[in-house]
Amino acid sequence: MPAIFRTVLFLLIFVAGIYIGIHIAEDNMHQLHGLDGSPKAIQITPKKDGKVEISVLGQVVEAENKTNTYQKKVVKVKSRIANDTNQWSDLGNTIGEKVSKTTRGLLGWLFAWMH
Repeated sequence: MPAIFRTVLFLLIFVAGIYIGIHIAEDNMHQLHGLDGSPKAIQITPKKDGKVEISVLGQVVEAENKTNTYQKKVVKVKSRIANDTNQWSDLGNTIGEKVSKTTRGLLGWLFAWMH
């Protein structure tokens, strides 16, 4: 187990070092070329209309945020499930809760009386 932990830790540190190294090298190349204000290799900018613009090596890729549409679908499914409840299951749940509460009350009274 410790060997696996050390290996995973080593790989995480290794990957983080590579990421930091690439970032520092890119910054230094921009300084050498005098391009301090130029865009990075990967640049992510959110737009006001709910979309995200991703620029990879100068090519622009756009992705739409679909959270609102998925939330609407979830609300529709929840309302459909709420409308399709089974009356027999509701009755069974109600009876089960009553029996459970009554049994707990009786056993609580019995153990309190024996104590």
